[in-house]
Amino acid sequence: STLVPGSAQFDPAKYKSRKQVLRYFTVKGGQQTDIGSFTIESGIAANTVTVITVLRFHGSDAQWIDTSIADSKTFQPVYRSSFSPDREMVLRYGSTVTGYYRDKKTQRVIPVKESIKEGFFDAYMYPYLLGLLPLRSGYKTDIAVFEFNPASDSPFKKSKVEEVTGNLFQSSF
Repeated sequence: STLVPGSAQFDPAKYKSRKQVLRYFTVKGGQQTDIGSFTIESGIAANTVTVITVLRFHGSDAQWIDTSIADSKTFQPVYRSSFSPDREMVLRYGSTVTGYYRDKKTQRVIPVKESIKEGFFDAYMYPYLLGLLPLRSGYKTDIAVFEFNPASDSPFKKSKVEEVTGNLFQSSF
């Protein structure tokens, strides 16, 4: 079966607000140099779940900012944006997906207007929702996602959880 927003397999109560900051380092000659950070903020409010990521490199004003907003009870997508030195994208989800994609190098703007035939998750949000699934041994599912890419024929894709296995290691200590 294909997992879509509102599925009973998700447990929204498991989703928690949190902030993580990851550091980027280069290693040369055994020396580590801090070159940037990647911040992930996920939050839940009465009606929405939000994931915002910001990638920054030291010595540069450039930022990569991605935002995904979904309904907090069903995880039905509401909004998606992506802003970086190379591109700008804004999508609004409703009975159709509308918005635009702008390539900043060529200044080419591609309008987005996609009809919706069945439910899906925003491709940027769904990895953060995997922990809400019943990931027990033997669990498998397809996940319907929407991922706009101007080079792709269709933004509607399926991600797969092909196999969940368990393993127990017993130490001799």
